[in-house]
Order: sequence, then structure tokens, then C-alpha cells
Amino acid sequence: MGCSGSRTCLGASCAAETRDEATKQCRKLSEEMVGLQGELVCSVRSSERLQKERDELRAALEEALQELQEQHQKDVAELEQRLQAYYQAEREKVHVAYQEEADKCKTLMEQQMVELKASHEAMKLQLEAKHAEQLQRVKQQLLDSLQELRNVHNQELQFLDKTLKDTEVTLSEQIQQLTVEKNALMEKLAEVEESRKQLAEKSQVL
Repeated sequence: MGCSGSRTCLGASCAAETRDEATKQCRKLSEEMVGLQGELVCSVRSSERLQKERDELRAALEEALQELQEQHQKDVAELEQRLQAYYQAEREKVHVAYQEEADKCKTLMEQQMVELKASHEAMKLQLEAKHAEQLQRVKQQLLDSLQELRNVHNQELQFLDKTLKDTEVTLSEQIQQLTVEKNALMEKLAEVEESRKQLAEKSQVL
């Protein structure tokens, strides 16, 4: 009788210790699960914040690209207007200069018609050739400036486009990494939950 009672007490003591250990493990797993849930919430918030920043950056870059294109079109239009105004002014100058020379030549022609006719024609051709050369030189300079401006704008557009693409790739990689981490945390959370359930069931059996 004395021995039988002792074995019963020992069995009850072992069961109590097992339940206490299971309770401690359950508490530890619950704390770990709470920590993982906190990490999961932080990860989701970080992913949402990065998504928002990517959208804002894309919108800002697209707006800058649109503004640059509009400025480019405006600059081209202004250059074309300036070129047209310059051509008009030069034509008027040439006309005035030519008329003045013609009047002078007319007076001289009345005195020496035969001699000055050849000189007048030669001067006219010389002035026209000189003016044509000047106009061609100025036109080429303006065209070079216009081409240089277009090249600069194209380089800026290409840089902005590359920056946008690089930023999108970086943000996509970060979002993908956060998604992988979130999935890993969710899997770990599920494993912890399953372990907690098993320990709870084991504790109930004991």
C-alpha cells in the first residue's frame, strides 16, 4: 500500500511538470508568434510605403518629362520665330541698301551710262553674293544651335527615361524582396501556430 501510493504521487508529479513545461513552451511560442506578427505588420507597411514612394516618384518623373518636352517645343518655336524675324530684317536691310545703291547708280548712269552699267551689275552681283553668304553662314549657325539644343534635350530625355526605368527596377526588386520576406514570415507564423496547437493538444491529453 505504501509503495503503491508513492508511485501514484510520482506519476502525478511528472504529469504536473510536463504540463508546466508545455505551458511554458506554449507561452514562449505565443510570444514568438506575437513578435512574428509584429514583424509581418512592419514588413507590409514597408512594402506599402515603398509602393507609394515608387508611384510618387514615377508621377514626378513623368511630370518633369512632360515639362521638359513642353519647354523643348517652346524653345524650338522661339528659335523658328527668331530665325524668321532675322531673315525678314535682313531682307529689308538688303532691299534698302540695294535701293540706295540703285539710286546712286542711276545718277551716275545719267552721266556715264555705258561705263557704269557694267560696274553696277558687278556691284549688284557682289552684294547679292555677299548677302547670300552672310545669310547662309547665319542660317548654319542657327541650325547648329538648334541641333545642339535638340541634342541636349534628347540627352536629358534619355537620362530621365533611364532614371525612371532604373528606379522602377530598384523599387520592384525591393517590393519582391519584401514579398518574399512576408511569405517567409507567414510560413514561420503558420509553423509556430501549428506547434502551439500541437503542444496545446498534448497538454490537454496529459
